Amino acid sequence: MRVQAPAFQIAVAGVILWAFSSAGPATALAAVPTQVSGADVLTGRTIETRTTDSQKGTVVVFLSANCPCSASHEIVLKTLFKEYSSQGFRFIGVHSNTDESSTAEAIERTRSHFTESALPFPIIQDVSAKIANDWSALKTPHVFVVNPQGELLYQGGVDDSHSSADAKKKYLKEALSAIQSGKKPEVALTRSLGCAIKRN
Repeated sequence: MRVQAPAFQIAVAGVILWAFSSAGPATALAAVPTQVSGADVLTGRTIETRTTDSQKGTVVVFLSANCPCSASHEIVLKTLFKEYSSQGFRFIGVHSNTDESSTAEAIERTRSHFTESALPFPIIQDVSAKIANDWSALKTPHVFVVNPQGELLYQGGVDDSHSSADAKKKYLKEALSAIQSGKKPEVALTRSLGCAIKRN
């Protein structure tokens, strides 16, 4: 005789399965700020950038000077910049970890890291993690892609791995490729992997 599982157990199992298979956070960010501004991590000069001032779209990526996951994605970010910046996409980095900018020594370590990494786009120092809060950024790296109309087209991870070398799904590249072709990304929301952004 076959014993049927109670409906409640089936429902709970379904919820658990969804929780472990879901690729994105519980809620998607509906709207994003149209301006990102602050001091350049390397030069100290003020940067004011409107996310709507690009031809194809703006990529905002939250980065860390200490997080291995963030560091492992710097090479692929350079590659994507080289491929897509010439096609009308703008890239902006944001450094929000308060523990990486709380002392003169920490600031120097952060500056040293990004000098050595030589990312080809500006990185803004996010004082008190205000930009991270405005964008609901969770981890490093955490990526947001906005079109010139201010519509958020993609948010989440650069790919599906903590280490870029092990990635099987290249979410950011796929999103940029779709937008470049005049389409919306098939995957618009994924889970960001990496180190949690430290806030005060």
